[in-house]
Amino acid sequence: MPKVYTSVKYLLVLFVVALMAASGCNIINPAEPTPTYVHIDSFHMKSNGKDDGSLSQNINSVWVFYNNNPVGVFDLPCTVPVITSGASGSLELAPAIADNGLNNFEEIYPFYTLDTSTLISQPGKTVIHEPVTGYTTEGTSVTQISYFESATLFGIYSGDVGFTLDTPAFEGAHSGVMTFSSVGDSSEDSSFYSFNIPISGESFIEFNYKSTIPFYVGLRANFGYGIYNKNYLAGISPSSTWKKFYLATGDFAATNQGIDYKFFVKAGLGSGQPSGKVWMDNIKLVTVPQ
Repeated sequence: MPKVYTSVKYLLVLFVVALMAASGCNIINPAEPTPTYVHIDSFHMKSNGKDDGSLSQNINSVWVFYNNNPVGVFDLPCTVPVITSGASGSLELAPAIADNGLNNFEEIYPFYTLDTSTLISQPGKTVIHEPVTGYTTEGTSVTQISYFESATLFGIYSGDVGFTLDTPAFEGAHSGVMTFSSVGDSSEDSSFYSFNIPISGESFIEFNYKSTIPFYVGLRANFGYGIYNKNYLAGISPSSTWKKFYLATGDFAATNQGIDYKFFVKAGLGSGQPSGKVWMDNIKLVTVPQ
C-alpha cells in the first residue's frame, strides 16, 4: 500500500504540473492589453498674447505622459502606443528641442507649454492628434536682440564683413546677411546692445538661419573695468533652407557672472571657398523674468 500511495501521489503531481504547463503561458506571461495608438505629426504654435516675437519652432520630438506616467520619448512624426486604463485618461505631450543643435540631446523646452488632452480608450485604433503649444505666459521673458527689420543692430567686432539688411526674410521685411566674396574673408559681428541673463534658471537664444558656409555663435560676458570673456558655444553647418536654432546660455551665464552680455556671430571662407553667405533672422533671448 505505501508503494501504491506514493505512485498515486507522484501521478497527481505530474498531472498538476502538466496542467500548469498547459496554461502556464497565461499565468507567467498574461496577455498584454492592446494599446490605443496616438499619431502626432507636429506641434502647432499659438501666441500667448504677449510680445513673444516669432512663433517659428523646431520641435523635433515629444515626451509623452499618460495619467502622469511616462510613456516614452518619440521623434516627430510618430505613432505612440498608449496602454490606457478605464474609459479615458489624461494625455500630456511635452515639446522637446535639440539643445545647441545636438540631436542626441533632445530636452523638454522649458518655455513651451504642455499639450494636455483627454484620451478616449480605443484599443487597436489610431487617434490623430495635433498638439498645441506656445510660450508660457508666466515665468518667461523675451528680449529682442535683432529682428532685422529697419536696422541690423549688429556691429563689426573684427574683420571687415558685417551684417547688412537683405530680402527675402524668414519673416517680416528683412533678414540680416553676412556676405563673403574673397578667399580668406572672415569676420566677427556682435549685437549692438547688451542684455542681461539670469545666473540661475534656464535661458536660450533663439534664431532662424540659413547659410552656404559654416558659422559659429557665442556670448561675451562683461565683468566691468574692461574685462571680458568671450566663448563660442556652438558651430552650425550650412543649410540651404531656413532652420530654427536654440542656443543654451544658462551654463555660460552661471560660470561667467557678468554685468551684461553680448551675442557674437563668427564666419569666414576656408581654402577653396570663393564666396559664402550667412543669413539670420528673429534673434531673441528667452529667459525667466529677472
